[in-house]
Amino acid sequence: MNALRDVTVIAIIIVSLLVSGCINPTNIGQGPRVPVITRETTPAPGPLSSQITNSQAVPAALNDTTMKSLLTQSVNRVNHSLQSLDGNVSAAATSLGATGIAGPGALGILGNLTLSPSVVDAVTVTPEGNIAAVMPEKYQNVTGSSVASQTHIIRSFTTGEPVLSGEFLTVEGFNAAAVVYPVHSLNGTVLGLISVPFLPERLLSDAISPLINDTGCEVTVLQTDGRIIYATNSSQVGLMTFDNPLFTSRPDIIRFARMVVSNESGSGTYLTQQNRTVENYWTTVSLHGTPWRIIIDKIRE
Repeated sequence: MNALRDVTVIAIIIVSLLVSGCINPTNIGQGPRVPVITRETTPAPGPLSSQITNSQAVPAALNDTTMKSLLTQSVNRVNHSLQSLDGNVSAAATSLGATGIAGPGALGILGNLTLSPSVVDAVTVTPEGNIAAVMPEKYQNVTGSSVASQTHIIRSFTTGEPVLSGEFLTVEGFNAAAVVYPVHSLNGTVLGLISVPFLPERLLSDAISPLINDTGCEVTVLQTDGRIIYATNSSQVGLMTFDNPLFTSRPDIIRFARMVVSNESGSGTYLTQQNRTVENYWTTVSLHGTPWRIIIDKIRE
């Protein structure tokens, strides 16, 4: 009887606490919540602007080790995407050696390459530097156009090697980078080239964005000439770090950017306009001798 009376008393006490709001039923049996840090918006310009949305929750565990891990994962995913695209272009070059660089067979091969989300079109180029075939069909008007003056076309014809170009203005009228491969006939004769323009921002976003969303970090990717080809702050994509007034007015950012393009990997800092320190780590991915610098940053708490 005493045990029954004690259980009844305990039950009455719990009911009273629930009614009074001292206990939230949804918290019963749960451990302590993971603490979060909230950052304010910071408008500091630069290759790594670290502009954070108001009240964005940043995990308290975010530290240098986490940043380095995110950078490594980003590099691995970008490398995978580049290698996948490169492999597809290489295989297409081999197939074109059998079909030739013009005609229905060539168009079918080029069309398959454009199924990749980041690829805009695919062309073959004659030894004279003229476009022999192009897909998709909406770009057929550039057939016969000369691309002989494009640096990556010259380089591939001269070296006989595949090339990853820097960003350039295509004859189709958009900015892109391109993977280029020589095309050899079955007896080894050079038939021309295959050039596949793609959007670096799309390829990089697909690889990087899923990793860094809601982490409080930002990522920027630079060519070694200073052109931004990907940034969490997408308004900076396409800007030239060393020429644009947004950056040239900030000597600390120019100093940092010069350090990045001069070194394959490293770490560094610069200040926001509110004198807050931005911590950065960077490293390099490359394809056919063309490097991209991948930089991750966060504002020091």
